[in-house]
Amino acid sequence: MKWQAVLQMQLCSLSLDVSLQGDEKPTALIGPNGSGKTTVLRALAGAHKPSAGHIRLGERVLFDGEQDVWLAPEIRGMGYVPQGYALFPHLNVLDNVSFGLRAQQPNTPSNQRRQSALSLLKKLQCDHLASRWPKALSGGEKQRVALARALMVQPDFLLLDEPLSALDATVRRQLRSYLSEMLITNTTPSLIVTQDAKDIQALNASIYVMQSGRIVQQGTIEEVKAEPANDFVAEFFNI
Repeated sequence: MKWQAVLQMQLCSLSLDVSLQGDEKPTALIGPNGSGKTTVLRALAGAHKPSAGHIRLGERVLFDGEQDVWLAPEIRGMGYVPQGYALFPHLNVLDNVSFGLRAQQPNTPSNQRRQSALSLLKKLQCDHLASRWPKALSGGEKQRVALARALMVQPDFLLLDEPLSALDATVRRQLRSYLSEMLITNTTPSLIVTQDAKDIQALNASIYVMQSGRIVQQGTIEEVKAEPANDFVAEFFNI
């Protein structure tokens, strides 16, 4: 499935004007802090409304400024894992994962939704965490649970905001391998914000480089490394 986003908006001091596109292959978004990467993800998810542009996912139009189309976040078909994972502290792991089904399947009995969530946790090899509370989870466990919650609604597009940034080096290596295998074998399009070149290499992702709300470079890893657009890109890849 192909996707395309043209976004123009003013948010506080950030002036955003970007154009991105991709397909089933993972896409990475990199750039200095404050360049607008998280704002792009939140706009795609429906948390921010651009002033102009469009968002298309396959044949679906999620936003079109000229046609006044704006789909609510809950019907966009997005799976979003924000920084910090944002697990609900008052819900255990099983209820966190099944939460998205409440809006998607309001007439489905809660025990049936929980059973679906448990089946997904088993696939992700973390069903043993089902009864635990978020405060009792390690960073790696929270990451898996947050990913399970995003996947539970069978998203058409997966948005990941620095999913491995808060983990120690050992856990990061383990989950990077797991995440890359899942995203590469899955046909769901994905956009990943990362500050680690190893994430991009593991995913073999196409790259967009942001700076001050603009896309300043795009291409494959080899293309971006061969001609870095600025010092940030050169330092990012240790060139």
